[in-house]
Amino acid sequence: MQTTDRDIINQWVFGKIFDGLKESLLVEMGLENSDINGYIGFCYMDDSMGISCRMHSLCKKEKGKKPHIVVNLHDALKDIVLRYDCLEVIEILPQKQVKSLGLEEKSAWVEQFYESSVLVPIREREDLDQFRAPGFFDDVEAILAPKNLEGPSEKIWVRLRGITDNENMFRGVLLNQPYGDFGVNEGDSVTVFLFKKNNKSYLICGEFSGF
Repeated sequence: MQTTDRDIINQWVFGKIFDGLKESLLVEMGLENSDINGYIGFCYMDDSMGISCRMHSLCKKEKGKKPHIVVNLHDALKDIVLRYDCLEVIEILPQKQVKSLGLEEKSAWVEQFYESSVLVPIREREDLDQFRAPGFFDDVEAILAPKNLEGPSEKIWVRLRGITDNENMFRGVLLNQPYGDFGVNEGDSVTVFLFKKNNKSYLICGEFSGF
């Protein structure tokens, strides 16, 4: 079963060793001729870098068996983070395997550095998933509407920063420069509305305000 971005966030995963990783990390550690064929890591959401995976260990995995840890990268003083584009071939580790491998259910450093009380409620909103950028859970595609609704609209990207008192109104930052003159520019604070009509949802960016 193919995993979604939502599936892998805050999950321990097994990933196969790909050529770039073998040529860099394994060669550097003198393990290029070992039977290591995968790694174990924890996936999390980095606000600016997107969905990432901090590698915990290098392992060997035989078909139908749980991974066997060969090298603990923390013990080897290696801090390796893989970004979203490198996470194409991964599988989520079942909780039973997570416990048997002695892994924390959720890494403390994620809560300390990568989660905030402001962003977590936004990330939990499944009704926003259809608008999210692949790998960047806080970035959404919205329709930039002209003032007074006169003239053509434009699709833009907004990085969400918080929810207002209205649960369907979000504060954000404009990530790209609009082609048209809408009175806002890249980097400006904007407000995005989740609008639903006839069983369809739209994200409308039409009122601009500061935080």
